[in-house]
Amino acid sequence: MHILTKAACLALFVSSVLSGQELASVTGVVMDSTKAVLVGANVTIRNTNTNIARSNLTNQDGFFTITELAPGSYELTVAKPGFETYRESSIVLETGQQLRNDVQMKVGSASETVSVVAEVAPLNTENGQIKGAVIVQQEIQDMPLDGRDFTDIAFLVPGVVPGAQGGTGAMSVNGARADNTGFRLDGFDDRNARGAAAQLRPNIDALEEFRMETSGFSAKYGNVAGGIMNMTLKTGTNQLHGTVFEYMRNDVFDGRGFFDPYRLALHRNQFGATASGPVLIPKLYNGRDKTFFLVSWESYRNTDGETRLNNVPTTLERAGNFKEDFSQITGKPIAILNPYNNYNPFPGDVIPKSLIDPIANNVLKWYPLPNYVAPGLNYQATTTAVASWDSILLKGDHRFSDRDSISVRYSYRWGAQQRGVGRKQPG
Repeated sequence: MHILTKAACLALFVSSVLSGQELASVTGVVMDSTKAVLVGANVTIRNTNTNIARSNLTNQDGFFTITELAPGSYELTVAKPGFETYRESSIVLETGQQLRNDVQMKVGSASETVSVVAEVAPLNTENGQIKGAVIVQQEIQDMPLDGRDFTDIAFLVPGVVPGAQGGTGAMSVNGARADNTGFRLDGFDDRNARGAAAQLRPNIDALEEFRMETSGFSAKYGNVAGGIMNMTLKTGTNQLHGTVFEYMRNDVFDGRGFFDPYRLALHRNQFGATASGPVLIPKLYNGRDKTFFLVSWESYRNTDGETRLNNVPTTLERAGNFKEDFSQITGKPIAILNPYNNYNPFPGDVIPKSLIDPIANNVLKWYPLPNYVAPGLNYQATTTAVASWDSILLKGDHRFSDRDSISVRYSYRWGAQQRGVGRKQPG
């Protein structure tokens, strides 16, 4: 038997600062030394990796809010004539974080600067969310993952367990159905409506981090009753970065499985590469501080042997003789009933050849003979499952101004899976 399936996923996402991505934000109030609010103070937050800055002026209540900030390291600067410039460095923002950062400025010359190094982020005081955890890029890289499926790391978060075997959905959160978990990638809905899992599954080297929210999340996620996995892709920076990887498994040092007739084949290779940085075209274009790229490729090749047990018609059964058939439960002979004689048993549990359909006889030629002895199972065979797929992800970011930017993502995945029956083994 040959089963061939091909799957292709094509996704194109375009977003700007108005798209409402599930990124980070900083909010707060600017005050003087007497705790009176300062109106019109210029608040700037700069990504130290890309040098991209976003600015905002405090309103009549002294408040400021800067949204759509990608996860990473930032520097916050507040300036107002008649006051010393306030600068805070080493601010680390995470996916979906809403950081409250109130600033108190001192009277003085604008040429004077007060520098502060950010400490550990305080507890969230801006909303009633969020129980769960943020899994950062270092954890994603360091955790050994069979198959490199980053969603497996979510099981380390309290309340998250794998979905039931054979069921729909990858994980169950706080007792909810596994098909009630939501997935979002850079603010876009990434949930496969049919399989209730992540539709686009990026190479883990292309993933910056993800936040696993288990309860208390915003009402904008009202389409699910379980948890939310918010994923964020990496963004290119002013420095070139790259990774190359290959994970390999084979049967060289394997022994024969207890139920296998011989040592079965296992050849698995998972390989790829990721590169990111500024767009640079010698003598034509320098994209530092404004245009960045991310390219990620991953491929998978797998040959895996399996042993299968089943039941096929015996030589007597092919001739219509079922007198040796016994119930596995009661151990008593099974009565074969004749539908043409008021469902009375056939004499001796033997079906006359005249009642055996010739089409059925032709079909029996395609069934192998028994080669194995076990209750209810009389045939053993080995199969070889062959699977391969390739995936590519492209991302580009360009800044037009401090307030306007565009981000484009393209993902394509193609592959095939085949299963064929291998050698038959004697009983």
